[in-house]
Amino acid sequence: NDDENLMYLIRLQWNPLGERAGFIGSDLGRSDPALSLTVAGVTNRSPYTRFSTSGGGSLTGFADEDDDVDPAVRGQFRVKQAMFESAFVAHGFAWQQELHYKEIDDRVQSATTILTGNYLQAGYFFSELLEFVPPELEFAVRHAWYDPGREDDGDDEFELSFVANWFFSGHRNKLTASTTWLDYELGEDDTREEWRVQLQWDVSL
Repeated sequence: NDDENLMYLIRLQWNPLGERAGFIGSDLGRSDPALSLTVAGVTNRSPYTRFSTSGGGSLTGFADEDDDVDPAVRGQFRVKQAMFESAFVAHGFAWQQELHYKEIDDRVQSATTILTGNYLQAGYFFSELLEFVPPELEFAVRHAWYDPGREDDGDDEFELSFVANWFFSGHRNKLTASTTWLDYELGEDDTREEWRVQLQWDVSL
């Protein structure tokens, strides 16, 4: 902490069904139903606009403390964040979701930026429903959107993915095939739209 401004954080989690639903990508163990709902909030005043386990940093487009020309100063940014998270697993079905809100008040430039975004993923082993489907095969869908909150309204980002996973030995050895639709609005009259196809084999020793 480079000044007297502390970070304040609160996190509340409720498990309505009694058991905690881990934030997992696949219900390999065909779990009994479990649901977790989480809300969190944090506020801090500092020269930083993002935080991670490695410390403070700066989001793209904001003053950086390490900038030799126009560095961020102590207490420049009042950051307020809120998050809602949900996770659910049941008999081969797995769901996870995150909704984020971030408000950055630049006390030097007298400007406020609001960033929002959401991510969700749902996957299911259809062998739990249809006998002819191999138990190693999972189908999943992912969806995400992000609004960086800049003055330009045409700068949102959108992603939709369809995924098939084949688990040879859990997450330590799996084959993933996916197709993804990307829609990046780079400006008012500049939009990048494309499909991406990916085949990936993950092995952990």
